[in-house]
Amino acid sequence: LPLPHMGWNSIKIKIKDIENDILKIEIFDENFTLIHTIDEKFQAIEELILMTNLEKLQIMTKKAREIIFRMSGKSITIESETVDIILDTLLFIKKISQDIKVLNSKNFMKKFEEHVKNADKMLQNNAVSLEAENKVLGEILKEKLNISGNQIEKLIELQKDKYTGMKLGEIAVRENVATTKDVIDALKIQKSVQKSVNSKQETVKPSAEASEHENIRIPAVK
Repeated sequence: LPLPHMGWNSIKIKIKDIENDILKIEIFDENFTLIHTIDEKFQAIEELILMTNLEKLQIMTKKAREIIFRMSGKSITIESETVDIILDTLLFIKKISQDIKVLNSKNFMKKFEEHVKNADKMLQNNAVSLEAENKVLGEILKEKLNISGNQIEKLIELQKDKYTGMKLGEIAVRENVATTKDVIDALKIQKSVQKSVNSKQETVKPSAEASEHENIRIPAVK
């Protein structure tokens, strides 16, 4: 491996630091200052791993970092499932750093591949969730603040590129398209609309022919 021994030692130290930070999150509930700290440390790990020729490890680390980044943007909730993904990623990196030959183990690689799939699924589900939220909040912002459809589309593009995974309302504030109060008021309406949609979903059973993956149309706010 092109990564020197000191590089792997540095990774191990960062892993220990992150594990301690995650423990603090478990104790003190959501702490976004700590999430940003974890993101910075994970970035250092990712940069070191990019110096290796371990493509699969690079992919796994990148996905985990993306989850952490979205946690800091509050689009992925800090909960046990999310924390487990991060801790498992650290465990895989730690085992590889201790013995590179573990990559030749079929049992290890089977668990490794399954873990990567779980991380990818979490990111995909988050993307779908954000898209649904964007539809509702976008309609509210257009209706209440007279924000144009083009402006909403620009905010969504920024969400994909510049502010990956961040909530649309927060992006609107950062880009001076809306005030914090405007967004808070819009989010209250959004919650009310979503509550109404959820209530209807509970009372209406889908037909046998309906696909379980069928998208639910969210009504525009009048």
